[in-house]
Amino acid sequence: MKSSIKKTPFVRLVIALIFGIMAEYYLQTPLFVLKITTIGLFCLIAIHHFISLKWKFFTEAYYGAALTLILILLGAFLFKAHHASPPKINKKQNLKIAEIINIPEEKENSYETVIKLKAVQKDSSWTQQHAHILTYFAKPDSSNHNLKPGNVILFQSYVNPIQNQGNPYEFDYKKYLSIHGIYYQTYIGPSQYKKINSTSQPSILSISNEIRLYLLSQLKKSGLKKQELAICSALTLGHKNLLNTQTKDNFSNSGAMHILAVSGLHVGIIFLIFHYLFLFMEKSKSGRFAKTILIILILGSYALLAGLTPSVTRATLMFIIIAIGKISRQNTSIYNNLAFSAFILLLINPMILFSVGFQLSYTAVSSIVFFQPKIYQLLSLPLIADKLWQWFSVALAAQIGTAPLIIYYFHQFPNYFWLTNFIAIPAASLIIIQGLLIFITSPILPTIAQAIGFLLN
Repeated sequence: MKSSIKKTPFVRLVIALIFGIMAEYYLQTPLFVLKITTIGLFCLIAIHHFISLKWKFFTEAYYGAALTLILILLGAFLFKAHHASPPKINKKQNLKIAEIINIPEEKENSYETVIKLKAVQKDSSWTQQHAHILTYFAKPDSSNHNLKPGNVILFQSYVNPIQNQGNPYEFDYKKYLSIHGIYYQTYIGPSQYKKINSTSQPSILSISNEIRLYLLSQLKKSGLKKQELAICSALTLGHKNLLNTQTKDNFSNSGAMHILAVSGLHVGIIFLIFHYLFLFMEKSKSGRFAKTILIILILGSYALLAGLTPSVTRATLMFIIIAIGKISRQNTSIYNNLAFSAFILLLINPMILFSVGFQLSYTAVSSIVFFQPKIYQLLSLPLIADKLWQWFSVALAAQIGTAPLIIYYFHQFPNYFWLTNFIAIPAASLIIIQGLLIFITSPILPTIAQAIGFLLN
């Protein structure tokens, strides 16, 4: 028992951190109480270090409890820091400067995106103000909408707080956006904005989205048809704006919606591709080190292209940890890898704990690790049947863990998940590999890229 605990130290750390975040979410403890408690705990730890050895045996348990409580308090402090009141901004129809962050998504009468407010004009002077704003641009007379991530705009419109418009117990859209740091929305007409030149550096996310747009153009050049292009861009780049409602419903109802969300499956495929491509580098220690650096750079780049979503960031962190572990030829605990990645993500942004994607992602992987070996050992089958049984055991293990969350959040259960995954996962692997080949060949060998696009169609 003790050895298994020693192999998974981050499991204990992340549980304490999550408990602190959740406790603060429900209790809303006054800040001064948290500060006084923290000072008291540090005093107890200091006393433990300075007392004589004969008394340390009696204080050891209290010492461990104090460290756990400090992690719980850290979670509470992190929640308070990230769940502060919405930033105060000028909501009137003053001139404002902002940067386009996300790729604009076409709606029926508008283009939806997120902008980052930078400055507001007041009394002929400019004041710096910072906030992310959900923005709807009215469709211009021309069908060609040329806004893209990184563009800086000067606009003049009213900015309003996000409000839920539906029934009291339906999806809480306001809370969902607040998790992502978005508290305001605005509608900008065709004559209410113009693009301007900016000397400031664009954000990492806007750079990521601009590169995604370039790669999306390469997929279009390869000859992919409309809906095939939508599915391929979702699988390879995490860009789901082109998917129509019917396609999303088909994936959701068949239990394959996770295929469209770039996560552990996609990052795992990328990891395995380059792990085997660079296998020749493992003959020496320096070669293994170089291989690990290359894989880390590739996975990091892919996470950037996929929009740095919680699921892809979690998966990237986990596979980076696995890659680093391979340098020393040590097999680290998968639970510890998962807990470490979750710990880092929660330190950066504790609000992602309330993200459905974050919860489903970690629950699915943990459930597969725990249940899949137990399910797989129930039957011993011949080679081909054994592979099918292995696929089935993975799908079943994932559903065991995620079923309560799926029913709670989406009020449905995909009965055909066990059949869908036999087709969807191998197909997704082939699509991702061919999509990457298009990205590589399109700039230098467009004819080859078009041949791959033909196969993808």
